[in-house]
Amino acid sequence: MLHPTRGIVLRTARYSETSVIANIYTEQFGRQAFFINGIRTPKSKNKPALLQPLSLLHLIGYFREGRNFQRIREMSFDHVFQSLPFSTSKSAVGLFMAEVMLNSLREETANPDLFEFLHGSVLTLDGMPEPVRSFHLTFLIGLSRHLGFQPSAGAGSEGPFFDLRDGRFMVSEPVHAEYLSGDHTGLLRRLIGSDYVKAESMKMTRTERRGMVEHLLRFYALHLPDFREVRAGKIYSEMLM
Repeated sequence: MLHPTRGIVLRTARYSETSVIANIYTEQFGRQAFFINGIRTPKSKNKPALLQPLSLLHLIGYFREGRNFQRIREMSFDHVFQSLPFSTSKSAVGLFMAEVMLNSLREETANPDLFEFLHGSVLTLDGMPEPVRSFHLTFLIGLSRHLGFQPSAGAGSEGPFFDLRDGRFMVSEPVHAEYLSGDHTGLLRRLIGSDYVKAESMKMTRTERRGMVEHLLRFYALHLPDFREVRAGKIYSEMLM
């Protein structure tokens, strides 16, 4: 049976001379892998340009629970990017976001709130003025909320330490080494209270941004099983931060 849904492209891998496998996070069915046969031929109605990382799509496909690969009948752009593919900084942030999503999103079921957050984040990135320097940090914090391990702002939220294991601010120093202190705690607290636009106006050095993204990725690794190293983070750090 055919089903329509929106989707966000996470990664596309070549399968043969003419076919690809695309990992797409869908609004109706969560993360799915699609086998797309013949897309790399001149006669194909579906073009490879549709499957760039973070492309926002309308899909009509065949979905069957338990299948390793789903099939797409038709796809088209849900939104045509105005700046993201043409900006070095935004493209780098987009690749980072796509890899984080690929490493974090596992469920093959609908999660409307999560999908709207991801979809809205991509639209915001495309529409923001340049440069974008802190967008990826705000994205990591926002995504952690939807994945269920967001930094806690409860009792002790004014403490000088942030426990990466427990995900909360502490008045006293944790007994293990997985925590933030000093300026990094203050920066994290400010980022938690910011949105994408406000975060870009925060004063932060290149070294502080590098340190914060490393801490946040460590936070993810502590809370998500099998969370792999984000290679795009290193590339982004060297290029722009």
